[in-house]
Amino acid sequence: LAGRVWLEHVPETRIDESAVEVVCTRGPKGAEIVELRCAVSGVEQPATDLRLNWTIMNLRGEQVAAAGPTPVENAQVTISTMIMDPECWSPDNPRLLWAECRLENHDSVVDTVRLRFGITRAEFRPDEGFFLDRQRIDLHGCNRHESIPGLGNALSPELHRADARILRDYGCNIVRLAHYPQSPSFLDACDELGILVYAEIATWKSVSSSRHWRRAARRQMRHLLLRDRHHPSVILWGMGNESRSRKAYLELRDIARELDPKRPVTYAENHLYRARREKTVGIPDVWGLNYELDKLEEARDACSLRNVVVAECCNNPNSVRGDDSAELTQVATLEYEWKLMADRPYVAGHAVWSFTDYATEYRRRFRRQAGLFDAWRRPKMAAELFRARYAKEAFVSLFLTGDSEEGELHVFSNCDRIRVRVDGKPTVEFGRENHHVVSLDGPFSVVRAEGIRGGVTVHEELRSWGDGKTIVVSVGDARPGETVPVDLEIHDASGILVRDWNGHLTTSIEGDGRLFAYTEKGEVLMSRGEGRSYVHVGRSGDPFVIYASADGFEPGSLTVSPRR
Repeated sequence: LAGRVWLEHVPETRIDESAVEVVCTRGPKGAEIVELRCAVSGVEQPATDLRLNWTIMNLRGEQVAAAGPTPVENAQVTISTMIMDPECWSPDNPRLLWAECRLENHDSVVDTVRLRFGITRAEFRPDEGFFLDRQRIDLHGCNRHESIPGLGNALSPELHRADARILRDYGCNIVRLAHYPQSPSFLDACDELGILVYAEIATWKSVSSSRHWRRAARRQMRHLLLRDRHHPSVILWGMGNESRSRKAYLELRDIARELDPKRPVTYAENHLYRARREKTVGIPDVWGLNYELDKLEEARDACSLRNVVVAECCNNPNSVRGDDSAELTQVATLEYEWKLMADRPYVAGHAVWSFTDYATEYRRRFRRQAGLFDAWRRPKMAAELFRARYAKEAFVSLFLTGDSEEGELHVFSNCDRIRVRVDGKPTVEFGRENHHVVSLDGPFSVVRAEGIRGGVTVHEELRSWGDGKTIVVSVGDARPGETVPVDLEIHDASGILVRDWNGHLTTSIEGDGRLFAYTEKGEVLMSRGEGRSYVHVGRSGDPFVIYASADGFEPGSLTVSPRR
């Protein structure tokens, strides 16, 4: 089961939580007019003894506006207030607010609903791209599947938040939720961490004009908007992916304009000629383009706002982590397709396919390894390239390809100056390059790369290694009831990571915890000497032990005492 079920007691006379809405409109002199809407259930109208009071607070608990009391004279109640000099939400400043609606009967509170929201001033300007509070933002991110081997799509809130944190730390400012509504926990994390969202109903090569399909799609679209329209991170509503129906898209666009008229709609099209044939050109506000990078100008002209979001690009489905050739092909794909999209203001941004490797049964393509990260969130070289292009925090990352005694060193960095030393001797120095290749002409003991960015110095070392000998197990911050990563490494006799070891380990657990490994036998897939599994920590908080073994290695183990 991928969801959670719980029971709630609600009073007979209550606020209809699904009908609570906060609508913000820019007012005079930089103020924000806030329209507060809700419905009251379980009363006969007019209910002159009932009142609604609203309070708007920031996350520090400070009141920034209030409205009411308002008599409940109709089932639908609307009232307005104003916030002076509001703190707007943006990726660099994800300011959030709470709106609290209280249903009161004389001096007692009958029901209370709280809704978190943010004030955004977002727009796609024709031919100019995406703007937030009058500043153009280049949208760059990934497509995300919410799944991990062993867990499927039943991810816990902490794992959803961990995904959002990885995306932010690697420089993503947008994520496309491909191709289905995803967990509210992930959207909450995007709100808090400043990641923009392209949300989408569940479609993939399935859009149809049939009555049954359209009925299901209308229901999905309505539920998606009612659930997620208060998230300030959402900037686009997706109506479909890689298939098309004029009748369906007109109906879905009408629903979006009814329930959330300020946000634009799109759908992801991978065959523009089919869109012309089916007459879906002109329906989306923003054109979502998949892969057809030779048709960017035509795509711009096919939508009302004359903006293109490249919804999928840079797909290399066989980028196996640990396979040097495959990973470098993926790196080259990103570098090439970025050039095709460059210097086109109407291209508001792009989303790489994809964030992680994933599983699919479509055409028996069971494993698709197109991710910047593997399925367990371990970065490939392409992830480091993306990070070098877009991340703000200074870093240097090193990969060795070829023979350990005579290969190529791949340096990924966002620093302004990088210096590489081999065994203490200066080897090469270069400026702002996201990806630099250094030839190693012989054996080495230590390669050290130092980078400087904005007065901050960072470094990374790569040490030569011998044959693998031991297995090292480490676990993140373990709390009762949470699911956390279990990281495994192959080390040589000196405790150095063996970066060319690919294979499987077998894991097991003893105590109050449950492992989620790659297979039912507890196997963990290792590449470049590293692998990952996940453990669900029992609620008792009692210690547990994780074991790891493989032929030819000293077994590893770790006793974990959860933090209470």
